[in-house]
Amino acid sequence: MEFRTQVPVVKSKSTINIGDKFITLGSCFANSMDQKLRRSKFETFNNPLGILYDPRSIARAINFALTGNRPDKQTYINTGSNYVNLLTHSDMDGHSQEDCAKQIDEQLNTLGLKLKEADWLILTLGTSWVYYQNSTGLQVANCHKIPQKEFRKDMLGFDRTQLVYDNLIQFLQEFNPELKIIITVSPVRHTKDTLALNNLSKSHLFLLSHYLDQTYTHINYYPAYEILVDDLRDYRFYTSDLIHPTEQAIEYIWQHFSSSFFDEKTLNTLKELAQLQKALQHKPFTPNSEKHQQFLKSTLQKLELLNVKLDLSSEIEQLKRQITKNSLL
Repeated sequence: MEFRTQVPVVKSKSTINIGDKFITLGSCFANSMDQKLRRSKFETFNNPLGILYDPRSIARAINFALTGNRPDKQTYINTGSNYVNLLTHSDMDGHSQEDCAKQIDEQLNTLGLKLKEADWLILTLGTSWVYYQNSTGLQVANCHKIPQKEFRKDMLGFDRTQLVYDNLIQFLQEFNPELKIIITVSPVRHTKDTLALNNLSKSHLFLLSHYLDQTYTHINYYPAYEILVDDLRDYRFYTSDLIHPTEQAIEYIWQHFSSSFFDEKTLNTLKELAQLQKALQHKPFTPNSEKHQQFLKSTLQKLELLNVKLDLSSEIEQLKRQITKNSLL
């Protein structure tokens, strides 16, 4: 008897290998994926312009990095306490317009360099709802708490994003032919839009994701939304706001993701890493006891063996500091 609608593991078109490099862009779920990748010792670069929610703003940030173009002067605004840019998250703020522009330029320069050498680009689409500044007609990435009356709200339908992404994918293929893309719809529901309009918004993202997955062999759709909303259909898997997934839910999605994208060799390596990371969290009552010191030395040997595959230099140094000088003799 089944009591859950489980999302089956479907093996991806391409396999993630130890040493692969990642870029994660999009909604706050992209940050969650970045943290899991970092913990598994993958090299990642996450949301250089801060969280971006809609597909056009994400594509625009990538195009800036690829072309060398930068946001126009009129996209910078003074909020009273600092300067921000309407095409980025408020993380990119500064005491002056020049300071803000410098941060954005540096982040985009880095993104361009990372895109050239990356193996994987993970795009997490959050919403199809966008805002246009009334005075300029500019589609903004973030309203920065500016009064609502200064913007109009609109929906980015599939017909308005398909061409944007066809052009973007072609540009990326020319820029880095080896780059593979994972596209996912954020499982975070935008309930302030109402559930009905959130579902409408997500439907356009699903259409875009499906189109890209079916059209391009190097693009994989990953069902993070379906896992949280259908498989983990219980509010115990949500934080107190009843919108964002708990750490337990994110870990469940990560395990499912790993089974989809990692081969057996990589899974075994990461399982060994997880066991060692758990060992490193152990807090003894008597740190200098012979038994614990022997445990530390045994763990150190395992870390040094695994260090051939993964960069565990910080963990090795952390452990060496816990081993007493006498026990090294």
